[in-house]
Amino acid sequence: MKYFAFFLFVLLLAVDTKPTEAVCGYESCPETKPNFVNIHLVPHSHDDAGWLKTVDQYFYGHKNNIQHAGVQYIIDTVVSELIKDPKRRFIQVETSFFAKWWKEQSETVKQVVKKLVNEGRLEFTNGAWSMNDEAAVNYHSVIDQFTVGLKFLDETFGACARPRVGWQIDPFGHSREQASLYAQMGYDGEFFSRMDHKDKARRMEDLSLEMIWDASESLSDAKLFTGLLYSSYWETSGFCFDVLCRDDPIIDGDSYDNNVQTRVDDFLAYAAKVAAKFRTTHIMIPLGGDFQYEDAHINYKNMDKLIKYVNARQANGSHYNIFYSTPGCYLNSVHKGLQSYPNKTQDFFPYASDSNSFWTGYYTSRPTQKRFERDGNHMLQTAKQLSVFADLKSEQQKEDLDYLRQIMGIMQHHDAITGTEKQAVSNDYDRLLYDGIIGGASNARDALRVLTNLPEGEFESCLQLNISECAFTQDSADNVVVTLFNPLAHTSSQYVRVPVKEENYQVTDEKGRLVASEVVPVAWQVLALEYRQNTTQHELVFKASVNKIASYYIKKVDKVESKEIVLPKTAKKSVKQNKKNLEVPQRFKKVHSMQNVETHADDDSETVVQTSQIKLVIDNNTGRLKTVEMNGVSEAIDQNFAIYETYESGAYVFRQKEDVDLKFLEDKVEFTVYDGALVKEVHQQFSEWISQVIRIYEGVNRVEFEWLVGPIPTDEDTAREIVTVFDSEISSNGVFYTDSNGREMIKRSCPETKPNLVNIHLVPHSHDDVGWLKTVDQYYYGHKSNIQHAGVQYIIDTVVSELLKDPKRRFIQVETAFFAKWWQEQSEAVRQSVKKLVNEGRLVFAGGAWSMNDEAAVNYQSVIDQFSLGLKWLDETFGACARPRIGWQIDPFGHSREQASIFAQMGYDGEFFARMDHRDKNNRLDNLAMEMIWDASESLTNDELFTGLLYRHYSAPPGYCFDVHCGDDPIIDAKSYDNNVKSRVDDFLSYVSNVAKYYRSNHIMIPMGDDFQYEDAQVNFKNMDKLIKYVNERQADGSTYNLFYSTPACYLNSVHEGLQTWPNKTDDFFPYASDSNSFWTGYYTSRPTQKRFERDGNHMLQTAKQLSVFADLKSQQQKEDLDYLRQIMGVMQHHDAITGTEKQAVSNDYDRLLYDGIIGGASNARDALRVLTNLPEGEFESCLQLNISECAFTQDSADNVVVTLFNPLAHTSSQYVRVPVKEENYQVTDEKGRLVASEVVPVAWQVLALEYRQNTTQHELVFKASVNKIASYYIKKVDKVESKEIVLPKAAKKSVKQNEKNLEVPQRFKKVHSMQNVETHADDDSETVVQTSEIKLVIDNNTGRLKTVEMNGVSEAIDLLKR
Repeated sequence: MKYFAFFLFVLLLAVDTKPTEAVCGYESCPETKPNFVNIHLVPHSHDDAGWLKTVDQYFYGHKNNIQHAGVQYIIDTVVSELIKDPKRRFIQVETSFFAKWWKEQSETVKQVVKKLVNEGRLEFTNGAWSMNDEAAVNYHSVIDQFTVGLKFLDETFGACARPRVGWQIDPFGHSREQASLYAQMGYDGEFFSRMDHKDKARRMEDLSLEMIWDASESLSDAKLFTGLLYSSYWETSGFCFDVLCRDDPIIDGDSYDNNVQTRVDDFLAYAAKVAAKFRTTHIMIPLGGDFQYEDAHINYKNMDKLIKYVNARQANGSHYNIFYSTPGCYLNSVHKGLQSYPNKTQDFFPYASDSNSFWTGYYTSRPTQKRFERDGNHMLQTAKQLSVFADLKSEQQKEDLDYLRQIMGIMQHHDAITGTEKQAVSNDYDRLLYDGIIGGASNARDALRVLTNLPEGEFESCLQLNISECAFTQDSADNVVVTLFNPLAHTSSQYVRVPVKEENYQVTDEKGRLVASEVVPVAWQVLALEYRQNTTQHELVFKASVNKIASYYIKKVDKVESKEIVLPKTAKKSVKQNKKNLEVPQRFKKVHSMQNVETHADDDSETVVQTSQIKLVIDNNTGRLKTVEMNGVSEAIDQNFAIYETYESGAYVFRQKEDVDLKFLEDKVEFTVYDGALVKEVHQQFSEWISQVIRIYEGVNRVEFEWLVGPIPTDEDTAREIVTVFDSEISSNGVFYTDSNGREMIKRSCPETKPNLVNIHLVPHSHDDVGWLKTVDQYYYGHKSNIQHAGVQYIIDTVVSELLKDPKRRFIQVETAFFAKWWQEQSEAVRQSVKKLVNEGRLVFAGGAWSMNDEAAVNYQSVIDQFSLGLKWLDETFGACARPRIGWQIDPFGHSREQASIFAQMGYDGEFFARMDHRDKNNRLDNLAMEMIWDASESLTNDELFTGLLYRHYSAPPGYCFDVHCGDDPIIDAKSYDNNVKSRVDDFLSYVSNVAKYYRSNHIMIPMGDDFQYEDAQVNFKNMDKLIKYVNERQADGSTYNLFYSTPACYLNSVHEGLQTWPNKTDDFFPYASDSNSFWTGYYTSRPTQKRFERDGNHMLQTAKQLSVFADLKSQQQKEDLDYLRQIMGVMQHHDAITGTEKQAVSNDYDRLLYDGIIGGASNARDALRVLTNLPEGEFESCLQLNISECAFTQDSADNVVVTLFNPLAHTSSQYVRVPVKEENYQVTDEKGRLVASEVVPVAWQVLALEYRQNTTQHELVFKASVNKIASYYIKKVDKVESKEIVLPKAAKKSVKQNEKNLEVPQRFKKVHSMQNVETHADDDSETVVQTSEIKLVIDNNTGRLKTVEMNGVSEAIDLLKR
């Protein structure tokens, strides 16, 4: 028996949701209404764990003259009000306050609260001990304070108290690491309310206030839904019902003051504004603020009324539905909406509330307190580990450790570690933390007495080492034991510094071995601190190596020879002869007297300080650092301090005085050098209130800078912010790295732009067609250059080589098909170089698809497939840095809305193209509308895409094609008669000025490239380097142009930062006309057979993909076959492939490639069907010529053929099947043996007359198949049955039977088309009726053309030739 398969394809999206068993969590969320704007009303109180008042003052309601706030009363009354109505909700955020309140409650109250929690009415959100800051914290401490809070909730309430959502509504900027931690802890999302004003304005316009945050470069699963609240976390203006507010309540009584109508009107007007900025039919409106709900009865009574009267309007057609909710329930509803959201990869720092209010002041506010918090973290980590190792179990030890955990949780609060609290609160924090550290130190002491051979050891911790002071050694360091703990899993070696008197010491380890050590003087500026005791003015330095715990023994010994102290001559004079300048206090002179002073340079110009690994050079003339040499590299580095003058700045905000530049310290720096064997130190005095120690240790590959600043002088109207500036010759091109809470580094890049200049983004690129005049391989290998000179492999070779020469250079790679082919041929060394270029943003992928697809003849499925193929390859090869941000559709002949929609859904930030109807382009030039926001879908609300048209196609400006294939002049800057720098720059800037006037921002993009350019990229880049150099040199003479290498993504980023408004676009860009009578529509129908063949390839790809999954095909050959078909289908989407605009030889090659791909896909389908059906030996041949009613599988006979059909839909599908057969009689049965109605239909003779058709089969067997997933139908030849009646109008009858010459029916086909029993279905000979039970066609007998169609109860006159 023979078998063959037909594949039907339709795409279906299915969503499966599984209910949970819990009555809390998402299961307890209120019902929403599908066609309404659902308003999630979220009652909450933001309770700072210290700010204007201390933690306890806030809890107990003490000192209300400072701020009226009593958290205990808030929780009391909220619980009381929640009990009254099961619809009410409240979110509790700060676990520290709640835990304190919980301890004071009776068992009855506790049971009531547990009921509220278990029913989802009291919901814990965030769940940490406090709402932590995100800039100054370390990730250790964030994890610890969440652990404390979540552990309390779990132990007290169980699973129902588990927070699902982060609620960081008050911190002053947001870190990527915080979002990563949420994701790793299993949170479903995060909400906050502060965002840079420019970023927020842009996101309001783009409907991107909610996003997916890719919160880690190293963790693939650290993705988090993140949302910004519309305004802030406090009350909607006019609707603060709290006792602390003065807004009108809702009055619904029979009263002259009844205000229901106006209050509801105002609220719905606000809700409408909010809804317009979000993508779903759900919006969240928080009702709360700082320390609100102290009399919750008032709040809830008014909210109840608001809900009642808003919803009452639904009866009159209102589409607003309001109810009590929580952030978790809001997020759950949003997720059900199945929207797509833009992506975020960086952080939200710095936060600026307006153009000159940068909330960066708190980065450095109360720096000593910030360090003290780090001391607390060190003690907590140490005490935790030691307690476990020593198995400490007493109640006091547990309490001490828990107390330190809790206080460290408080210290993470966004008004604690930030230093933004009042002084009295800061003092209280210090008291709490000190008590906590003492308890932690007590635990550490108890543990060390167990773990060491010192069971009676005192084990005191020195908490003032930042000022080189330790109470334990202030009298004497003789016979002191220094015990060190290493929490790492491997041995660690570090230098230890112990404050001591100026005496001689010997250090030994636990085995009695002598350890090298030396005594170093403390900088006099530290000794001069008024609160320092100064009984110890030196430090004993030695290197310790610790596996887990180690002790070192200090013993005072007889005096040994003093260490040599090296001082440059200028500094020697400053210290010894001009003491007044440095103002060294009298009691410190002896410490700083110097002997045996000399310089390490051949002259007096510089002083060299070096270890075996590092060499520092100090400029004797300036006293500042000049050069650093380490790791075999010497780099000129000048380090200095500078001052920003600010106004109205404070603990939170940094505001630089306008028109006042950064002021560098210009005074000569006095310095001294301590040249020890273990440590070298340069003590510098920059001014009366700025000093610094530069320190290097023997065997340590780093340089330490320890500065001391203050007290800072202030004027009445001027404050000062001090910064340190490192000026080097490192060519970083604007790329730098910052840490994210101490765990990952964040790369920050994009060329620096200048705000008051026209910034010209020069974009090097090559447009490499994946077939056109030559085949794909001919273009790649540079074959057949007589047709077109193009060799893509050489382009990529030389571009990579040139990019490596200069970190400022950029290049964009578009066609992934070519790059993937090139990549396979490269050595590992080349691959590593390319990865470096990609990771540094110098080689940037734009578009990212397998090819640059057409947008008219393609199907969206194939576009998605070829993007998936290209993006998957880029991600697997390079990771996140290769992810394209921009669509680059510069050569297709018109642009579809669906393409833009796909870009938006994939998270692209924008798209650029180069072809637009000439009239549309002229109009846009006049209206500065070359860039726009494209609303790319009527059904999706999140499909807005920034879209830009290039000014002059995608080629370089006229006269500036520096490629080897161009004839334009190079830039000649030598001392030569032909020097043309001035004229070349003049002409370029003239062109640029003309471009700039048609764009809205002070940024323009100039592409530098064309078809298959950069084959000798050295020529291109050498001339572009010169162009950039000489254009920018003119800035010194007042030129307003700034030119640099860039990419489309960096251009778009700069444009977005300009916060421009853009016109909207809603339809497509078809047809494209290049002039008044040149409509680029011919390609809509060019090579129609090839277009159909591409569709066959798509059907086969979709079928093979699904069947391969269902059958779990895993062999290497099967994977290769499917990948090959994917790749060829990617090539077929190219804008010179599916369009049919390629040369004939190229078309033939496309057909060959696609045929091979389809055969491989069919092989996969065959393997799968053998697994999935009861036909394990089935041949399952696919018929690829059904468009001409031909199938090799049935050309001899259709007897005993099995037709196997695959339906990819999630429901049963019924369709008619047509099988090419000979003129015989057949019977069709299904898998259960049931007879299926069928008939044999003649093939049109015009099809039979095709010269390349075999014509062994001249009929088709037609039957209707009903398929759930896979079904087989069985064809069997049977005895002849009565012929079916064929209806023919008389006019047509005459044509066939009496005037065969007119139709030119070939002789061999006459029998097929001879007709019998001819009649018309009309009352006369004017028309012929052809009909089924659902459709009626009327043919005009006089014209022979279609006349009328009747279906669905409607009759419509239709003439196919009418224009």
